[in-house]
Amino acid sequence: MLNKKIKTFPCYSCGKCCANVHLSEITLSLSRGDGICRHLNTVTKRCNIYEDRPDICRVELQYQKHYSKHFSWDDFIAINLEICESLPDRITSNHDNVMNKIEITNTDINHPDKSKLF
Repeated sequence: MLNKKIKTFPCYSCGKCCANVHLSEITLSLSRGDGICRHLNTVTKRCNIYEDRPDICRVELQYQKHYSKHFSWDDFIAINLEICESLPDRITSNHDNVMNKIEITNTDINHPDKSKLF
């Protein structure tokens, strides 16, 4: 069954699934303590151990092992993409907050009245 060739899951590398590992008991052990996978590079939104990632992170393998008797591959993709879209984008929010702090700091540093800095 694992030898059957299926099209690749259309992952958009948004990082949402990896930034919400706290939402499932199955992936909770991957959390670095804040619900984000300890293997996720939050800058690139890529897995630092992609080639050696756990089986739970291998969509095609999970489908073939657990879901192929219940769903077609296309239905499984549709279900997973719907779940992906519903997850909070915790990486962008954190990135935006950091970028806003940097922008405020840069504005303060470049402010002509340096006395406002202290």
